[in-house]
Amino acid sequence: MLSFRMSLGLITLLLTAAFSPVGLVFAEDEAMPAIKVDVLQKGSSTGKSYEQAVADLPLTQLPAEHRARVDSVLKHRSLFRRLPTIGMDAQPAVYDHFTRNPESAVSIWRVLEISQFKIAPTGPNTWRGDAGDGSIGTIEVLHRTPSSQLLLCEGEYKCPVLPKPIKAQAVMHLRTKFSNEPNKQPITHDLDLFVTFPSMTVDTVAKVIAPVSNTVADKNFRELSMFVQFMSVAMEKQPGWVEHVVQRMEGVRSDQKEELMKLSAQVFVAARKAELEKSGVVTTSFDELLAPYQPAKK
Repeated sequence: MLSFRMSLGLITLLLTAAFSPVGLVFAEDEAMPAIKVDVLQKGSSTGKSYEQAVADLPLTQLPAEHRARVDSVLKHRSLFRRLPTIGMDAQPAVYDHFTRNPESAVSIWRVLEISQFKIAPTGPNTWRGDAGDGSIGTIEVLHRTPSSQLLLCEGEYKCPVLPKPIKAQAVMHLRTKFSNEPNKQPITHDLDLFVTFPSMTVDTVAKVIAPVSNTVADKNFRELSMFVQFMSVAMEKQPGWVEHVVQRMEGVRSDQKEELMKLSAQVFVAARKAELEKSGVVTTSFDELLAPYQPAKK
């Protein structure tokens, strides 16, 4: 049972380190609609999905050192999962901010008390994460384009009853599509996950519990998508709430907070302009944009 928990915990840590919150619940109220994302295609671990996932990897665009590290994970893989394809109604700029600044997302989770996970940058494209239960991990972005991000993650689980840590490595390929078409969601993404456990014992256990870990991974990825959409809607509908949350964020630089506040203002103004234009108002003043959010005059 302990091996089960450790193996599943490491898989979850690796995915969480790649920006996935755990246990997010979004309540509906008058100002904030229910947050729902669409699963356009279910997750898969079939041989065909694996072959396609490997073919989609941008291996030819990697330097030799990075390619060797990715090849090692593929060669010794213990688990593979193509996570669900998910569509969300979120602003591309919001999506971009959180994928480039995962520490901003993690800090917000801590402010909202939905996770105690910690993450901190250690370089331009590297981070270190700590789940607080003995599980720690690192993330490194090996390759990034507007539509693709290739990450290498390493994690380990330390426990007093074990003589040495249990380790794992993972390659993650996040693929994103953006659309301006009126009848399509602005963002669609999926993620291919390759995991290896150097220990043969853990490798065996991981394969046995694969159906459970696949469910956890699929759920975490869906919740990641919900978080991005939640923040996008919050910026559109409740910029004051966003400001309050940003002021309470810890573990992020002041310029990142400023960037997040600027992004929130831009998203809010664009949403209000679009809303007024639908009502036939083409030219608007700043006061008109803010009118619904100002206290009622007595």
